[in-house]
Amino acid sequence: MNYVRYDKSTRMVVGSCVAPAGCVPVGCTEFDYLQVDSFPDGECYVDDGFQVKPCPAKPNLYSVFDYPSLSWVDAREIDEFKQAAKQAMTAERDRREFGTFTWRDKVYDTNEVVRMRLQAAYEGARLALAASDTTWEQPWVIADNSAVVLSPQDVVSLYTDMWNFTRGLHTTCGMLHVLIDMATTVEQVQAITWPEDV
Repeated sequence: MNYVRYDKSTRMVVGSCVAPAGCVPVGCTEFDYLQVDSFPDGECYVDDGFQVKPCPAKPNLYSVFDYPSLSWVDAREIDEFKQAAKQAMTAERDRREFGTFTWRDKVYDTNEVVRMRLQAAYEGARLALAASDTTWEQPWVIADNSAVVLSPQDVVSLYTDMWNFTRGLHTTCGMLHVLIDMATTVEQVQAITWPEDV
């Protein structure tokens, strides 16, 4: 005979076994057994009618099944939510910082290699401006793989604007971290999102 083992307090099915006919597994204070025709798939619970029912899809690893509401409840403490939220904000900052940047209606890559190249170009542009070199120019391949030619003034402006863009991202991320720290409920933490216009 097929039996499932379930937790009496949570009603969750936690195991199964096969017993010879006429030999019923003995429960205890915490667990009991229920005879079934076949073993269920996935996470299940035992309802008030002692029927095995499948649980709804589990939303994340931190959730526990709440039998009275027949739903999953996130069991993390608010500090754990805050930590996860901060990590998510930092990851979004990095995605934006090292993704692309729109400058004068053109999209430029902003990964670490590009930033190193722009730093070198910036130094060259400053020297050209100091020497009043009117022949200096910097070819540049942008995000769509098309090429543009930048003057010394262009390079200095691009470098400055990209730096301000990066500084803005870090400022925004820091402010979001402060808001997360100030939150007093999980709902408040979950309501904090990255601004779309940054």
